[in-house]
Amino acid sequence: MGRTSEVRAGHTLTRLRALCLAYPETSEASSWGHPNFKAGKKNGPGKWVSVWAGGALDWNAVTDLVDRSYRVVALKRMIEALAGERRTS
Repeated sequence: MGRTSEVRAGHTLTRLRALCLAYPETSEASSWGHPNFKAGKKNGPGKWVSVWAGGALDWNAVTDLVDRSYRVVALKRMIEALAGERRTS
């Protein structure tokens, strides 16, 4: 991997990390050699994001997929917290 690719990959991960960790009760864990993001405290179905980015990403699509998938795995209280955060921002 060249220096430009490493910088791009670092920027992509930084941006994805900020997006994912902005959701209530989220955390980052490493598995299979790359970061994954989890919703809630339990393992298993709570893992909701793992992106393989070999090139340019459509960030509108990524944001939409992150939001939709979070809502699938999040508990009701997490969705309510998310709705409260969105109302106050």
